[in-house]
Amino acid sequence: AGKKTREKERHLSALLSGQETALLTGERVVWKEGDPLNSILAVCRENRAELLIAGALEKESMVRYYLGSVSREICRKAKCSVLLLTEPSETGSPFRKIVIGAPDNPKTRHSIATALYVSRWQQEPEIHVVREFHLPALTMSMSDVATAGEEQQVRDTLAEEENLKLNHLLTAILADTAVCPAELPLPVVKAWSITGKPGYAISCFTRNKKAELLVINSP
Repeated sequence: AGKKTREKERHLSALLSGQETALLTGERVVWKEGDPLNSILAVCRENRAELLIAGALEKESMVRYYLGSVSREICRKAKCSVLLLTEPSETGSPFRKIVIGAPDNPKTRHSIATALYVSRWQQEPEIHVVREFHLPALTMSMSDVATAGEEQQVRDTLAEEENLKLNHLLTAILADTAVCPAELPLPVVKAWSITGKPGYAISCFTRNKKAELLVINSP
């Protein structure tokens, strides 16, 4: 996206001819002048792209808080899957740990299924499926009438209920042979229910697990 110049063209040609891109076949360079966001989205629409790969600068936390304006808008407006690279590497490496966000949303089943599909080509990664739930209203309503122990008990009960629903969803997905073919071993998946502000809580979880890939639903 931007004005085509000889310098930019030479730089891009050098990148595409490097050893790390030797597996690329049939690549086509498209130059679009104008707003970067609209240009990128237009090329995706015109070519019916299924996956858009872009770089993103990390600042504070995941997606809602740390993506630059273009990357954030790409996530909101792209009509295809988006892979954002915060720490791109020239050599590349397999995903050893994958975290999947699993809100109570119709899109979640497809997101989990897609992540499990990607995990087949990794080296038996750890897979963590995480459901966040935020309880500010509960905390306010119980603050004057319940002890800290009673409040924690309610939180634990709600977490168990969310975990039960999440495990039920995972059982159904893992039993689907379109997602997990019978001839392949089932992936090992751990389910978690965590409290905290959506977006920020899963960001902290992902960092603590030192995961290389975070999969979330589109907005």
